[in-house]
Amino acid sequence: MPKRKTKRKQPKKYSDWYEIKCKKWEQEMLDELANMKRQTKAERRKVNRNKNKDENDAIGQSVGYSVNTLNYIIDGDLSFHGDRHGRTITAIHHGLAEEAVYMRLYTCPITDERSVFRTVKDSLEHEDAILKEYNLKEMRQEQINLNTDRGWWHHTDSIFSPQLCFKDGGAVTVGSDRLHDCVDARIGGRNALITKQEHVVAAPEILGLGFGSYKLGHHLLCTLRNYWRHRGKKYARRR
Repeated sequence: MPKRKTKRKQPKKYSDWYEIKCKKWEQEMLDELANMKRQTKAERRKVNRNKNKDENDAIGQSVGYSVNTLNYIIDGDLSFHGDRHGRTITAIHHGLAEEAVYMRLYTCPITDERSVFRTVKDSLEHEDAILKEYNLKEMRQEQINLNTDRGWWHHTDSIFSPQLCFKDGGAVTVGSDRLHDCVDARIGGRNALITKQEHVVAAPEILGLGFGSYKLGHHLLCTLRNYWRHRGKKYARRR
């Protein structure tokens, strides 16, 4: 019997579902369609609006330019990168092999009552007024007792009872002079370990600082805390 000729299977040509070349007639048709495209009036208005918005964003462009001039490695580890409009800033820590992306929350005039600048400025002016009222050198020498709210011990349902409780906030006046977390406290219904010379801020005070917004109040308080923390490093700890 004659042998049947078997057809060899042709190897399939490599094709990728997301990258398949169009046929010649499709290429020509798509070229013509692309050449015929024109912007509508609505599209032109939208582009112009976005362009004007970017051009009017002077602070964003200034921040973007300043950050992009810092795109070299600082202190052997950190580098900063941002878009030209200053909307996002990327910090890369090459030593830790990690990066963090920061996005702009809002912009407002520095004269706005919600602005960080105005809050810090008002706080510093209030500090200056207090410094004029009190003689700090005399107070340090004579160790005058100032009126400060403090926490008081309460028997609670916690296994750590009794605990130092802060109903309306106040200063932590007890604990180790080595300044480490060692005082059992009850804050906002939760157990906590706190340090001597810390200060608990009550919720109504945060609300007032934020002009009716807790989030803004926390944001402004963190800004002030960073300022005070840096200033506190200038003074030696007194035991």
